[in-house]
Amino acid sequence: MQRTISGFHLLTMMSIVDNVEQAGDDIRLRSWLIKEMPSSITGQDKIIRDWLTLQFVMINLDPEMERLMQLDPEDFDHHFQWHMDNFYAFSNAADRIKLLKFAMDLIKLDGIITQPENKFFNMLYEAWTEAGQNEETS
Repeated sequence: MQRTISGFHLLTMMSIVDNVEQAGDDIRLRSWLIKEMPSSITGQDKIIRDWLTLQFVMINLDPEMERLMQLDPEDFDHHFQWHMDNFYAFSNAADRIKLLKFAMDLIKLDGIITQPENKFFNMLYEAWTEAGQNEETS
């Protein structure tokens, strides 16, 4: 669950950092969350998992979004870095590649990649690429 919440923070920050609200961002982020929810939650069947997924997406996003909206601009880098490290800790290489691809699609949605969007995308790419290379050589 931590990976999913951190992914939501990372993607949301990338979509709002340019101060341009793009139609469809929220729907895209919610669909990513549903796909990224753990496939089994304490061994319960699919109906319970689907209900929990719906509850998470419909209810628990509001406090997360409120936290993001209350961030001071000078705290963006630190908050982004924290969730980037948290996502990394609870993911594998395939998860990180999927998030990077989704992030690129998200920031390209309006046809323009702004400097702030590019900065955060590059932070993810460079940190995760370097960390992945370090893991391979260990």
